[in-house]
Amino acid sequence: MAKKIDFLTIKPYDNLNILEELKELYQLSFDDSGPYIDYYFEEKVKDFQIKCLKKDNQIISCLYLKPQQLSYHQKVTNSFLVVAASTHPQYMHQGYMRLLMTNVLNELYHQNIPIVTLHPFNDSFYRQFGFVPYSFYKIYETKKSLAYTFEKATGKDTHILYNLYQDFVKNYPIYHLRSKDYFYHRLKELQIDNDHIYIIKKNNHPCGYYITVDDIIEEYCFSDELISKKGNYIEQISDYTGQVLNMARIINPLYFLSIYPYKSTSFSMTFKITDHLIPENNKTITLTIKDNQPNITKGENPQFTITISELSSLLLIGNITNNPHPFCQLFSKQTNLSWEKY
Repeated sequence: MAKKIDFLTIKPYDNLNILEELKELYQLSFDDSGPYIDYYFEEKVKDFQIKCLKKDNQIISCLYLKPQQLSYHQKVTNSFLVVAASTHPQYMHQGYMRLLMTNVLNELYHQNIPIVTLHPFNDSFYRQFGFVPYSFYKIYETKKSLAYTFEKATGKDTHILYNLYQDFVKNYPIYHLRSKDYFYHRLKELQIDNDHIYIIKKNNHPCGYYITVDDIIEEYCFSDELISKKGNYIEQISDYTGQVLNMARIINPLYFLSIYPYKSTSFSMTFKITDHLIPENNKTITLTIKDNQPNITKGENPQFTITISELSSLLLIGNITNNPHPFCQLFSKQTNLSWEKY
């Protein structure tokens, strides 16, 4: 007899035994330090949604949803960051993460969550679920200059970090919203493994910051080439010619089609969307733009078919292949900002 698979949503601290089981699975899957893992399960997961597959009374696959908000062309959009997706080594390569991810995406669709994002360790793995890259990086050598000074940020500096971030991201079409609380908890998290945020100052005035993890600068918020005395290389926000930094899965494409700032002020076309994981997205629609206002209605006799992945790439990074199709010409190339990993 086939063993039953249960799909569970776990609220932290409702069941301490389950929390210990989740911790054991995390330790099997990731090489984080003991103190960090303790912090993760004692503090960090409090606000997360935990999604699991359970088989024969054992959690075999799990992922965590961190609530976030995304600014999409100046529209605030509710979202989740997918973190710590893992499957027990005994059950890997048997389709359990696909089953879990499919359940999660469909559940979020019915909760009216239009998009989820993640930082992939293997971007090819997540493409099968409809995730596409939307931010990229290149690695550069740091520069040095006597014109700048560097100070380790403390909990008293959260307002400085928040203001620097707010000023830096405002010119990007897509970025994650952050609060002062975000920086307070990020500082606390970094200090567990002796990592830090450094405030960059010129003439004693804060002009940027960067974050080091294992002596690598993995995030910087600075309008010039990064000037640093810490770390040999940086991950720099880049265009689509770089390596994949973050990916996104559009759950509700109609939401994004209704708010995208199209290049054309007048347009009409009927097309079919195909989505192999979310059945409700398989539909034919007509997109009409009049006086810069998009309108979406049910369509018939589609002029072309587009997959959810192809449509997501257009909506998130634009027509990077210079596809001459009239529909593709509606979407501008863009460089986004996203450092979110944890």
